[in-house]
Amino acid sequence: MNVPTSVVLGIDVGTTNVKVALVALGDAPRAVATATRSTPADPDRLVAAVVRGVAEALAAAPETRVVAVGVASMAETGSAVDRHGRPLTAFVDWSDLRATDTARNLSDEVDPDDLFVRTGVRLGPKTPLAKWAWFAEHEPTTWSRTAMWAGAADVVVHALTGRWVTDHTLAGRSGALVLGSDGFDAGLARAGGLDPAQLPEVSRPGEAAGTVCAGPFTDAGLQQGAPVYVAGHDHAVGAHAVGVRAPGQVADSLGTSEAIYAVLDDAAACGAAERRRVAANGMSLVRTVAGERSAVVAGSPAAGRLVAWWCRVLAPGRSPSTLFDGLEAPVRPDLDAPFVLPYLLGRQAPFPDPAARLDVVGLGVDDDEVRLRDALCSGLSLHARWMIEEATGRVRPSEVVLLGGPARNVPWMRRKAALSPWRTSRAEHEDAVVLGAALVAAERAGLPTGTVATQAISVPPTPDASETFDRFVAAALRDDGRPPTATVGRTTRGTA
Repeated sequence: MNVPTSVVLGIDVGTTNVKVALVALGDAPRAVATATRSTPADPDRLVAAVVRGVAEALAAAPETRVVAVGVASMAETGSAVDRHGRPLTAFVDWSDLRATDTARNLSDEVDPDDLFVRTGVRLGPKTPLAKWAWFAEHEPTTWSRTAMWAGAADVVVHALTGRWVTDHTLAGRSGALVLGSDGFDAGLARAGGLDPAQLPEVSRPGEAAGTVCAGPFTDAGLQQGAPVYVAGHDHAVGAHAVGVRAPGQVADSLGTSEAIYAVLDDAAACGAAERRRVAANGMSLVRTVAGERSAVVAGSPAAGRLVAWWCRVLAPGRSPSTLFDGLEAPVRPDLDAPFVLPYLLGRQAPFPDPAARLDVVGLGVDDDEVRLRDALCSGLSLHARWMIEEATGRVRPSEVVLLGGPARNVPWMRRKAALSPWRTSRAEHEDAVVLGAALVAAERAGLPTGTVATQAISVPPTPDASETFDRFVAAALRDDGRPPTATVGRTTRGTA
């Protein structure tokens, strides 16, 4: 392989893994060296893991010079830090539910409808605003020593530059950033028990967070003085990397969780009715990485996590990468085939239901283990279709691009394509987010970039897929107590 002299360093801090890549730019960006580590729960250990990853990648390409650095990470995950920069807590991640009661109580002070209109974020235990209020109530001693609440990317950027800086796509998930603004809202921050000075500076799209300073990263071989950029929220960065940037385009970002990222026409997104619909569906309104357009984010906490659990509990000896081996994308779906309602941790979107549970619908007494795996594959695929339909307001997208580690699972991705009425493509590089972190940094440094290549998934047409989809939605919403007043798919149900 021809190794270029100048490369861009991408860092992606995910829920499960930290990834580092040295990326060569061009029409088809490529990674010339990569490294992966498990994501530690402790901020200091996270920095150490990233430093080791950077050292490993640089050692694999010793003739390269890093000209810019981009950092992406999971959102709604942070740690309290003291005035010396030392962590006071482990990371409290997006799946932590300690603030469930706090969020409910906080709604007396912060009107949830007004919060959504202003910030695009629903008030709940996932929202950092509620987590801050929980610390203020339950750990006042720790909270009194807190000088900074730092997200996962913010911790890495601070170690690189010595500055506490985040970006709008990460800050926008906190519940304390008004859509389109340049900094945290003082009133919202204080409702959570923080002064705005205890939150990172929010860099504008295009601004550098700083430059690499002397410290552990230069000891690992990174050049001092290279500009560092907060690329942003991992799902948004992945969508940007594969070219999902215009209205009608959708990214399906798969990892431990699954996120649907649908770019909207701003005129429609700004309407009060549309905002109410998005909020009722348990989804969020955000701005794209470039800050130019609105987008809807819909999430499911049990994608890769559910597959891993299934292998551990119900299919010992199989791995997530092989669980669906042997399953085909049907030419015509079996309208009586079983499917799984994939709610290992409740349903986040659409139509939020924390009490939703894992279930197998239509399983027969004679159905075997293959049929059960088939049901899981269909259930995951149908739920993703449901999120996409609701995220787009049931306006058919021009294309849905699949990305993330599970997108390598060919039978699962073919099933997604077979049960969907739109063109489905897959990112050709398995780590679109870490490449995207590098590409965002390159763009902001004024370097020429391309996008991560995608390839269409070709499956035979499936004319009965909509009937299968309607069965799934009807089963997911059964006995939920909603009045039959709204249309979901072609199944008549009520709104949340």
